[in-house]
Amino acid sequence: MTTKIWKRFKIEFSVYVGIGVAVSLVSDINVFYFQKLLDAFGQSMPILNLVIYGLTIIFVPIFSYLEQKPKMKLQSGIFFYLKEMALDKISRISYSEYLKIGSGSLLQKVEAGSSAGRNIHLNFYGRLFRELIPETFFNLFFIAIIDLKLVPAILIGYIFIFIVTKYLLKILKAIKENSLISEEIMNNTLIRGITEMVTFRINKRYKKEIANYHEMSISTTNNLIKMTMIHEFFFGFFAFLVAVIKLVIVILTFANVISISLGGLVALVTYVDRVYTPIAIFNVVFVQYHLDKVTYQRLQDFYDTSNDEGLFIEGAPIQSIATISLTNLNLTIQNKRILKDFNLDLEKDKILDLLEKVELGNLL
Repeated sequence: MTTKIWKRFKIEFSVYVGIGVAVSLVSDINVFYFQKLLDAFGQSMPILNLVIYGLTIIFVPIFSYLEQKPKMKLQSGIFFYLKEMALDKISRISYSEYLKIGSGSLLQKVEAGSSAGRNIHLNFYGRLFRELIPETFFNLFFIAIIDLKLVPAILIGYIFIFIVTKYLLKILKAIKENSLISEEIMNNTLIRGITEMVTFRINKRYKKEIANYHEMSISTTNNLIKMTMIHEFFFGFFAFLVAVIKLVIVILTFANVISISLGGLVALVTYVDRVYTPIAIFNVVFVQYHLDKVTYQRLQDFYDTSNDEGLFIEGAPIQSIATISLTNLNLTIQNKRILKDFNLDLEKDKILDLLEKVELGNLL
């Protein structure tokens, strides 16, 4: 399915990623030339540096505006395409498989799976190639220009963050799996409660089902709260770590351990913030990617269910029916004769008023 999505939206993905790479490059060039302007403060104004700095300021919002069209095409297009594929699958699925899933669970799989599929391809892969990888590469490149000795320390920080992320993933995936199962059961209960009202009332099942739904809603809500708090803790801890690194750089600079100009210090602090921000974002979207993957896999499993092969066997063409004839029809209800020796021809493409034709009022 992933290959089909990339092929279907290859133009939109290419434009979206290309603009993102351009924004990342222009943003880093902006910081680089801002450093040069600060270092030249009080001296003759370098016109070329000022022009380049000004152009980078102008290009960033222009590129940001241009990327909205492919972004919205991908955001809506992928979501509806996955639903379209689900509808196509329903047209071919084996009826026994359909009954195993249930309409409520199937609706939840399609809705949640389509949203997760969009998040995986747009918010993870799209953001990874258009923003996170280019920004990390460009920021490391400009940091190396300022002071190459800082690059190994930054890479060590990356390794530490990935270790923490791997540990968090194990916890979050287990919580997500339980939440998905609960949501599907809840949705199935809700659908049945709406569509099978008469059966539920006769069997007096509403009280029991409502109680079960209430318990599952509390459990699911608590799981979602846990996931959110773990996410926010990681992001808050990461922000604290970046703040400490920036403070250490400032202290080392004023202690003459790092020899750079004032403009270089401003640029270095900015680059460090920017070089770790993509990693922070990556870890958050990477965790979300694995959570969405659990949801998306359930939709993929539905796509892979067996089809009703009898639908695709070509047999002899069915002859078109031109007329349906009722001959000598007798109908008795509660020992009362309703129809006796009734004859009627129903011809194709003709509308017939049955009550007027058989004079049902006289028969009753």
